[in-house]
Amino acid sequence: MKETDLIESLKNIDTSSLVDKVEKSLIELFIEKKFKVGDCIPKELELTQAMGVSRTVIREALLR
Repeated sequence: MKETDLIESLKNIDTSSLVDKVEKSLIELFIEKKFKVGDCIPKELELTQAMGVSRTVIREALLR
């Protein structure tokens, strides 16, 4: 492997946190399902089971 190939592969590393990823997923869900202000969203427990993360991660993502 050439040194430039190695450097290119290092640039592709995902450095976002789990909360960042969940936040992005939730935003995409809300846009896809056309949620509006005041609409009910899935419960924390439903989101934790569907996304496979803790309630703490869900709460922090929702607070953002």
